[in-house]
Parts: sequence; C-alpha cells; structure tokens
Amino acid sequence: MERDIGPIEVAVHNVGANIRLPIRETTVRKYYKVWGMAALSAFLMGCEVAKYKVLHGQGMVLFTGATASVPGGNGHAAFAGAMQAKRVP
Repeated sequence: MERDIGPIEVAVHNVGANIRLPIRETTVRKYYKVWGMAALSAFLMGCEVAKYKVLHGQGMVLFTGATASVPGGNGHAAFAGAMQAKRVP
C-alpha cells in the first residue's frame, strides 16, 4: 500500500461495537465479543502501529472512545467496559 500511496502518517481506531442488553442478559460470550471488537482490537492495532513507528521513526495513532465508558448506562454493560479499557488515566 505504501508503495502506491505513500507512508502511513495517521492510524485511527474508531470502533463502535455495542449490543444493547440489560446486564442480566449479557452473556460472557457476548461481553467478550464486544470487548474483542473494541478493546482487544485497539491493543492489536497499537502494537502494529508501534512496530511501524519504530521502523520509520514517524506516525501517529488515535483511539476514539465513548461517553458511555464513564457513566455506563442501561443496556451498555459490555460496551462501557470495552470503551473504558481504551481510556488513559
């Protein structure tokens, strides 16, 4: 890709993975699915971008979050946990 369009300067992780269910209906499988799409994918992308940055000495990665990660809310148990994992203290 870089050969055709040039070096990657910015990578953006913007995943809105949500299943809206009450916590009592949120199974472990569903929770892990949302967590994998939002939190684990952010980690994996960050690892790849870090390799690129070390190799090329440049580049930026941006991670988006969600307001739901702070207060949570009805139906957002899995989503709030996954988005909270991406927050920087």
